[in-house]
Amino acid sequence: MKKRKSSFAYLLCTKNNSGMLKKWILNNEDALSLNILNIDLGSSDESFKKSKDLCIEFGIDIIKARSNSVQDNIFQAFNYLSKHYDIKNILYSHHDTYPLSSNNYKRIDKLVADGLTKDFGIIGFNICHGKKEIESYQLNKNRYFTTCRSPLELGNGYYDSRKTSRVRGYKNFKSKKPFIVESVMWTTCLIGKEIFEKYIELDNNFNFFHAWDDIAFQYLTNEIPNIVIPDIYFAHDQRMKAEYEEKINSTSYSNSKMQEKYGRNDHLKVWEEKWGFKYRFDKSLFGQNSLNEKYGARLVERINFINLTSLETVARETYQFISEDNLLSNFYRNDPYLGPLDYIDY
Repeated sequence: MKKRKSSFAYLLCTKNNSGMLKKWILNNEDALSLNILNIDLGSSDESFKKSKDLCIEFGIDIIKARSNSVQDNIFQAFNYLSKHYDIKNILYSHHDTYPLSSNNYKRIDKLVADGLTKDFGIIGFNICHGKKEIESYQLNKNRYFTTCRSPLELGNGYYDSRKTSRVRGYKNFKSKKPFIVESVMWTTCLIGKEIFEKYIELDNNFNFFHAWDDIAFQYLTNEIPNIVIPDIYFAHDQRMKAEYEEKINSTSYSNSKMQEKYGRNDHLKVWEEKWGFKYRFDKSLFGQNSLNEKYGARLVERINFINLTSLETVARETYQFISEDNLLSNFYRNDPYLGPLDYIDY
């Protein structure tokens, strides 16, 4: 397929999942007119050959990764795309995602043309995360679903459609108005080369989990907001993984399997040592141990007759709040029930 001129390229990262790569291609046929780069993270020879054959068939570039670090993959992708195609913006995607709203790619081109990838850190979108949100989108096309991760704010650590989210149905959010966030829902997100290379210090300790959260927080510490464009929709349907005997939830693998797939599984420890608080959204009243984290959070999900969204999470309880006028402190003080910390004019 002939490539159309675009200001951004897709970035995929593959490791022993050529089946999911093919699934992405079938679900994203419109994207095949764009430049697409697939970075292979160390697949077996057999799996790499399958991925390479697919990439050749559908006009996708494929290269081998220098490392398993997501952040290093991004640096490598920017170097490759700017050198070969003079493209300086990346739309990162999981294999189990696809666009829902129309004209997504033309609109993303406009975001770039209007300079958003030079002024803001990570640009996220309205993600229909899971079966319930995907089905709800089909019925309500102008609704907010999962838009961000919010470890410092009240709630369940997300702006999403669940009852445990402090946004409480986004009733105090302005319709279609872009807003700033702590960390986007990174299953599909947009970044620019110039601001990335200026502010992001490579941290090879994040192979997969929390790598994008770390990027987001690096931007925040430099007073660079991350933003969400709420009227561009993508689906994140993890059920696709079941067709290839993959776990639907990546965090549910055993420790040994997680190390095999991602290289390491110490992301929670790495995060706490670097940022000084636990990246955990279970309510602190259940204590701080792994079993309570698992079952206490589920209990909170099921209690509907009491508003528990205002209870402190372990993340907030362990965060060392400093009363200063900066983005991190302002997010900690912000109550998502009342709306986002701020909107942007776009």
